[in-house]
Amino acid sequence: MASGTYQFVMNTGPNPGKIYELTQDEITIGRDIANNIVANDAEVSRRHARLRMQAGNYILEDLGSTNGSFVNGQRLMGPHALRPGEQIMFGDHVSFTFEARQFDPNATLISSQNYPRETYRVSPEEAVPPTTPTPSAVDYQPVYSGQVPLSPADPYAPPPDMPFMADYEEEPRRSRTWIYAGAGCLVVVLCMCVVGLYAFDSLDLYCTSPFREITEALGFVCSP
Repeated sequence: MASGTYQFVMNTGPNPGKIYELTQDEITIGRDIANNIVANDAEVSRRHARLRMQAGNYILEDLGSTNGSFVNGQRLMGPHALRPGEQIMFGDHVSFTFEARQFDPNATLISSQNYPRETYRVSPEEAVPPTTPTPSAVDYQPVYSGQVPLSPADPYAPPPDMPFMADYEEEPRRSRTWIYAGAGCLVVVLCMCVVGLYAFDSLDLYCTSPFREITEALGFVCSP
């Protein structure tokens, strides 16, 4: 056996059976895609834990996660030197087995069809393929043969202002006001005429000056 490496095998979590080869001196584990090992689970913190190579062994440290890191069911209270076969759990749902992987260059390679587990090599930065935005269906309208393109709609024009109803009501009101005023004046004049005639007759003003001449001209005789 020429050399030995370590690996994490996911037991439970987003990708059960997936193998993560540990080939770096420092490896971070968490929910954020910037970590070397990404565990996309709600119980895992964005930067949950860290592996550091020290004297040929990996040291596991919890980075102040909310739900904690566990080795063989015991919560980590400080750095822990991992041994092959130990069970590591992050939160309540994501668990790994720490394994030592021996490589023999003279051994016969196993076909990938006979080895169901997926191998994943941890890289310093996991490349995220760029996403190309797809054109929205609203932005593209196909034009078929013989179809006349629709002209843009005319801009909306507000309806003309309608005269206020009070303008129509004000004119009849003014006419009625003048009618009432004229009728009132006529009544006052008639009353004054009636009162004047009554006083004229009661005081016998027919034969007084200057009405005496008018009375005699009409054929009436005034007593001296």
